[in-house]
Amino acid sequence: IRDRFVVGEDGEWKDLEDMSEFYDRFESVIGQAKRSTYVDRKGVKREREFRSDTSVMVEHILQLDPKFYDQWRDPQTGAVVMPDDEDEQEKIWHSINAMMEAWRGQVGEQNCLGATLHLDEKNPHLQLFSVPLTKDSELSYRKVYGGGSRKASQKKFSDIHDGYRETDTY
Repeated sequence: IRDRFVVGEDGEWKDLEDMSEFYDRFESVIGQAKRSTYVDRKGVKREREFRSDTSVMVEHILQLDPKFYDQWRDPQTGAVVMPDDEDEQEKIWHSINAMMEAWRGQVGEQNCLGATLHLDEKNPHLQLFSVPLTKDSELSYRKVYGGGSRKASQKKFSDIHDGYRETDTY
């Protein structure tokens, strides 16, 4: 099972019908990013392109403890099979929604692009996408995700995710 979601114009998650919605959302968010300007030799003011090493989109992988899904695994493939029981489905969706909302709160609602839920793999997970756009419309991985360096930012985000798991937030 793979479900894809995109953040709609109203800020709510909605099912992704086709990838053009995701690209539209990306263009909408990235279009808010400030580009520095310069004056060329002819005196014309121009916008600079983003640096080649600028992070314009970031992928995050979040997963519950793999044991959470054990009761719903197909014994032959190891993939998770969505249960028929609605209460059991609700347990799964409650945890998935909690992960998406926790992530959204961490990266900033305005920066969220979309998500893909992968239940068809041995370790089910959410693949989430965001744009590292600061409140003053600057593209900056370090400023949005904190930590001072990319490696420190990744460690900080990992620690936050682990903290959610330990506190039963999801």
